[in-house]
Amino acid sequence: MAKASKKIISSEQSNAAWDEIINSSSDHITAILAASYLEYYLTRTIKMHLHYVEDITEKLFDYGAAASFDTKAKLGRLTGVYGDKLYNDLKNIIKIRNYFAHRMDIRTFEDKEISPLIGKLKMCETDTKILFALEKRAPTNRELFTFSVTAITQFIGDRRSCQMPEAPAFS
Repeated sequence: MAKASKKIISSEQSNAAWDEIINSSSDHITAILAASYLEYYLTRTIKMHLHYVEDITEKLFDYGAAASFDTKAKLGRLTGVYGDKLYNDLKNIIKIRNYFAHRMDIRTFEDKEISPLIGKLKMCETDTKILFALEKRAPTNRELFTFSVTAITQFIGDRRSCQMPEAPAFS
């Protein structure tokens, strides 16, 4: 199996990627790129949350048991990076991403398989209230999706210190 890139992206690259996500005219591109963006930051956060042992950590996350987005979401929950509300949103974002990635007939956030999953996203509630207050309109499904990815990315970005106990000295 090919080894995944461990490249760290700069703030400028991150901002450029987010601009591409927001400004894309394609829901398909937005869904896949936004999920990839979120997965990148989730991976970074989980790695920072654990004790880093290069030969274990890199193999585990690059092409081992923790390489999948779903497993990373579970690890984040199990290690206390976030609670059930955010974890449930991640599960729905992963489902949405998989629909767009694996079903050629899924083209928009309004598709019948996608819309109910968007309706389950809870991390976007603050942004939804702000949009309604400012523009007097309900957000689109695409906005709800990007609001959720933004809220989750910001939340996990604030959770970067290791919370795991140190290994005993004699071990």
